Amino acid sequence: MRSEVTLYGDGSSWETERIRHHLDLRGVPYSFVPFLSDEDERALARGERSTPRVHVSNGRKTRLLGAPNETALDVVLRSYGLLPAA
Repeated sequence: MRSEVTLYGDGSSWETERIRHHLDLRGVPYSFVPFLSDEDERALARGERSTPRVHVSNGRKTRLLGAPNETALDVVLRSYGLLPAA
């Protein structure tokens, strides 16, 4: 079963750009979904949400990572077969 990656974030955020750049460097295909609704902005301001968020799924299992660092992201991507073993 094929794994899919979706990146949710603020398109102007350096943190979102950091994750986009990392996925691009690793050659991992992903979809980008900007979220900037008023409710999202209020939740971010209150610290109730983190950006970016990375959703990885293969149909059987799903992971949602909030503002991951590159190492944590790579561990999850490897576990879904999206990166070769280290």
